[in-house]
Amino acid sequence: GDGADATLTIDITVPAGATLGSTRMRVAERWYEDPEPCTSATWGEVEDYEVEIVEEYGIKWEQLPDLSPLGMDVDATNDMFEQMPPHILADDFLCTQTGYITDIHFWGSWFNDMLPYEECPEAVEFTISIHADIPANPPDQPYSMPGEPLWMRTFIPYYENVEWLTDAIEDWYDPATEFFYDDNHYLCFKYNFYLQPEDYFYQEGTIDEPVVYWLDIQAVPLDDSNPDIRFGWKTSLDHWNDDAVWAIGEEPCPGLWNELRYPMGHPFCPESIDLAFELTTLGEDTTPPEQYIELGTPIIEDIYNAGGDWLDLIGTQTPVWINSTDPETGTEYIEYILFWSDHFGDWVEYATYTVEDNQEVPGNPFLTDTDDTIGRISIEIYFDFSCFHQIHALCFNNIGLSDTDALDFLVDADAPPNDEFAYVGPLYIEQSVRYISHRTVKRIWANDTGCTEGVAGVCRIEWEVEYKTLGGDLFTVGIGTVE
Repeated sequence: GDGADATLTIDITVPAGATLGSTRMRVAERWYEDPEPCTSATWGEVEDYEVEIVEEYGIKWEQLPDLSPLGMDVDATNDMFEQMPPHILADDFLCTQTGYITDIHFWGSWFNDMLPYEECPEAVEFTISIHADIPANPPDQPYSMPGEPLWMRTFIPYYENVEWLTDAIEDWYDPATEFFYDDNHYLCFKYNFYLQPEDYFYQEGTIDEPVVYWLDIQAVPLDDSNPDIRFGWKTSLDHWNDDAVWAIGEEPCPGLWNELRYPMGHPFCPESIDLAFELTTLGEDTTPPEQYIELGTPIIEDIYNAGGDWLDLIGTQTPVWINSTDPETGTEYIEYILFWSDHFGDWVEYATYTVEDNQEVPGNPFLTDTDDTIGRISIEIYFDFSCFHQIHALCFNNIGLSDTDALDFLVDADAPPNDEFAYVGPLYIEQSVRYISHRTVKRIWANDTGCTEGVAGVCRIEWEVEYKTLGGDLFTVGIGTVE
């Protein structure tokens, strides 16, 4: 270059295998040739920085599928024909970091490669649930099992939620009948469900206090023309804790749970079975909730008041909304304070409210969330007296992060903003009486919205200004006509 000052911006990709936590990042520049991390140079500069590598979006738990000839699929079907009792499977996983499960992925196959409607692996309804853990308690309870249901959703996948995989020929197992089918099918499918924020499941485990959960899956094929279509959950060689379990029933399944082991005829018999699934999570949420306060209509914008501010003028029937959402964790509650301005222009607090997500207090809009979507709050309120007002809101998401928003505005009970006039200039309201100065401009306008050219329209405006004495007498001080 020419030696002039310049700013160079470079994007850096963190290596996939980088260890989470604090590490050193070395930045080197070298005259006329590429720098190296550990070398000397006549012209150049080297600086070291401490950086923190965090997991923004990653795998919370992973048990990969056994796609070898020893892999097997275990029947997890609740068929609409009721030819067989409903099968349900579950496997456990460990949580050591508090956070939200945002995605659920699992692998499976179809009995004899018979897909719904012959070619539609997405034509299936899955009931997926997460349960607390009932630990093993030998000898009375030799293995652990799902306990209280904590979260449950039903999904029908879209075509793009399903990945077609091919693998070696694999086996099939029905634990209820103990039928084992060797070399039963070739196709494997990965089902990917990306949850909406209102459907996230919040895990509460930590390294010091880990928590065990259970993932339950049951499939209902939607092909009403073939009663032999059945879905199986793929086995995994990634073993952790106890066996997976199976039961007869529908969600929320009360048990009785039975442990899953490889059946007779399989080379792994009688070893423990684990099932293939993957749970994805957002990393630490450092973003406060989104929020805004807005005025409804009718409204007149930019009214100048005696304090020197430009405010929006509304009537007592104009709604005011306080809204908040958080796309990662959801809004948990809103705290807001209402103020009015006294005669000296100072803000006076007159009410404080707290509204939680989906809270409803009949007859009290100030304490009611009007948005029934989990994780979003919308409060719709009205003001019933003329004055300058201010709202100050503090919104919190589900992990305690917050953000603030404020709004100043003017309420005029006797002159709602859909009246055919407005004030431009100093304006003060006390007990529904408007006080203006000799410099205040009053605008009067008229329009006939139903007119068509040459047929109708406003012809003229006749106006009159009166003066009211302290005794209440009125005197005309001005009169005019504008065509």
